[in-house]
Amino acid sequence: MDTNKRTIMWFRFTNGYRAKNGPGSFTDYEIYHLLRTKVADDKLALALEGLKQIPDVKNLAESVQKYQFKFWVSENQTPTSIAKLLGIPHNPSLVTERGPKDAILSQFYVLFAKEKKLTRSTTMR
Repeated sequence: MDTNKRTIMWFRFTNGYRAKNGPGSFTDYEIYHLLRTKVADDKLALALEGLKQIPDVKNLAESVQKYQFKFWVSENQTPTSIAKLLGIPHNPSLVTERGPKDAILSQFYVLFAKEKKLTRSTTMR
């Protein structure tokens, strides 16, 4: 799955459907899990990152991507495992150019750190 015309059209249709019927009519959970049955997680992550560059589907792509990150955290994924999933080299000095995979990993790391901080603070009481 890349950000081809069919994918963009599908996200536009989904946006319209949610605008007409309410966001609860087709939740981020449902969208993510539907797409996940068709596309591998790494490809889906890249597609969502690409869709965020298109103004009329940006909000939906960001929302579904945030759900994806939270799902990864719930599945005990770590920044290291996500880097491996995305095919990012272990040694950052080998990377000569930053791209969408690095953006995905960076955004996941921020959410991962927040979630772990919340978990620690609630269990320390």
